[in-house]
Order: sequence, then structure tokens, then C-alpha cells
Amino acid sequence: MKIFTVPVLAAIVLVSSFIAYPQNHSSILGKWNVDFDQTLELLSDYDQSRLDSLGTATIDQMRIDLNSQQFEFASDSVFTSTSAQGNFVGKWQISDDDLFIISSNGNAINHKIVSLDSESLILQIVPESNKTAYIRKILLVKNQ
Repeated sequence: MKIFTVPVLAAIVLVSSFIAYPQNHSSILGKWNVDFDQTLELLSDYDQSRLDSLGTATIDQMRIDLNSQQFEFASDSVFTSTSAQGNFVGKWQISDDDLFIISSNGNAINHKIVSLDSESLILQIVPESNKTAYIRKILLVKNQ
């Protein structure tokens, strides 16, 4: 049995994670749009009742705003969000099932990847205990 030193093991793990990246998370590359109606189907009964309390006009505006958003995950780890409210450019990084969106000042927003395939991506806001968000899971569909 061969015994490795800690620096050698760290290098092996680091190289393995880069080799595994394209196989595990390459589906995220590309442009994505929010599907508000399918996102609503992901809401818990509690979150649905909270959202309903906002009224139809507010929910309709949320639908327009969210459906107009586009997210792009580039192969060079650049993340771009485009919407009627403005644009955001940062970096993205995946660790296990955590997706981090990192701003230019280093602040990171964490989302759990609930589901990812070549056509859809479901993200959950972290921490799950965030009781102020009306929508805690969001469904994105890939632009073809």
C-alpha cells in the first residue's frame, strides 16, 4: 500500500475535482431563463399562501420581472444576469451541490442545486430558513 503525504493528497484531490467538473456540471453552461409558472409549482403551501397575500397585480409584476431575467454561465466561470432592472456580472463556482455566485467585491450568494440536467435547473436559496423570501426555489430553463 502506498502512503501519500498531505500536499500530494491535496494535489490529487484538486486535480480530480477539475477533471470531474466537466462530467458533473457541464450542463450548467449556457443561457437560462426563469420559468415563473413552473417555479410557482415548486412552492410549499406556506410560501404559496404568503405569495397569494401580495395580490394579483404584484404577482403579475413578479412574473414579468422574473420571466425577463436571463442568466448565463460561461465556461470561463463568468456569470451574467440580465434583466429589465439592470445587469450583473460576476463569477460562478460549484462545490458539490452548492452554486456560488460571486460579485466583484468577493461577496458570495449560495444556492443549492436541487436538480440539473441539459434542459432545466432548480435552485434553492440558502439558508433554507430564510423566511423573508417569497420564492425559495426557482426553476430555470435552458435556451436552445
